[in-house]
This record gives sequence, structure tokens and C-alpha cells, in this order.
Amino acid sequence: MKTTLALIVVLLLIAVGAFAYLRRPETPAAAPAATSTAPAYDSTISDGTITIGYPAPEFGLAVTREQLPASYIPACDEGFAYCVYYAGHAYDGTNFESAGVGISRRDDLGDRASCSTTPPDGYDALEPKVASTSGYVAATFAPVGDAGAGHYAQGAVYRLAVADRCYEIETRIGESQFANYEPGAIREFAVADRAALESEMRRIVEAITLPSGAHPAFPSAK
Repeated sequence: MKTTLALIVVLLLIAVGAFAYLRRPETPAAAPAATSTAPAYDSTISDGTITIGYPAPEFGLAVTREQLPASYIPACDEGFAYCVYYAGHAYDGTNFESAGVGISRRDDLGDRASCSTTPPDGYDALEPKVASTSGYVAATFAPVGDAGAGHYAQGAVYRLAVADRCYEIETRIGESQFANYEPGAIREFAVADRAALESEMRRIVEAITLPSGAHPAFPSAK
């Protein structure tokens, strides 16, 4: 009898414990970490409307032509307000010459339509890819380039219409003709090298911060 009573007590205690376990409050799951559509860079400059960020020391900033590294093809075309130029050494000993992201104001293209559709100088037949939102209009003109005397440049022109301003952002990579060098004198600036540098400059363009704190989404240059 005593054994039966003890067994009943034990079973009751087990039942109470199981009920309490099932009724315990759940610990909330941790919220997923916030993500950004563009990298956050420590080095930035702003004109009061947009903010441009870039990864230093891999890239440097110039506000005058004289501040750019010497090269047959400058990292940015003349007339820029800011030039974020490649300052790294990954391509030393190749036919790579220069690379940069040039940012300028186009006050002559005052409205969104002209900002996003007017071709870059010298590219009258180049059709843009345009993305429009309530806060801004972004356009991509590609490819653009230049060549002469054994040197050439290639890149893209991006336009950004925001806060009644029009910005022109040009990416370019300058190279010299690999065939002009003696065999074995240098390593070729390969397709993969160019793609990696293009991708890094595209990230700089996409990391531009608008007055709203958002980043513009430019159509693909491909």
C-alpha cells in the first residue's frame, strides 16, 4: 500500500514538472542583423547633398588635377569636383595605368529628364538605362572610353538627379597596350584584374549616400 502511494506521488510530481516546463515563457529569438545595400566606408566627403565614401588607403581623394598620380591617362577626366582614384599596388608591374571615380555637378542639366537622358559628351547615340523613384532618378551610360598613342581607357558614366541637382559620375580604367612591351617585361593586366577593379569602383558608386540616407540603385552597366 505504501509502495503504491509513493508511486502515485512520484507520478504526480512528474506530471506537475512536465506541465510547468510546457508552460514556461519562450525566450525571444534574436532579430536578424540589419543589412545594407552598400558598403559603409570610413573615408567620406560631402558637398552638402550627397556623400561619397571610399575604402582608404586602397583609394585616395583628389579635388584638383595636380593631386592625381602621374599617368598618361588620368584617373579622372578634367572638370571633376572630386576624384576617388585607385592608390593601391595590386597591379604594379602590369600594363595598368590608372583608375578612378570622377564626380562632377552638371548644372547645365537642371531637370530630371535632361539629367538622365542627355548622352555624355561625344556619345550622342548612346542610350541610357534609367531607374526612377520618387526620391531620385539614376541613369547608366555604358560603355564609354578613349584611346590614343598606345593607351586606352574604358568605363561608364552614371547620372544622378536628386534634390534638384544633377551629378555625373564617371568610372574609368586606363591601360597601355600590353603588346607594346617586350615579352616577359611585365605581367598583363588581365580580364579578371579589370573585372575586380570595375566591381570595386561600382561599389563606390553604389555607396553614395542621398539626403534621405538611402543609396541610389543604378542600372547595370552591362
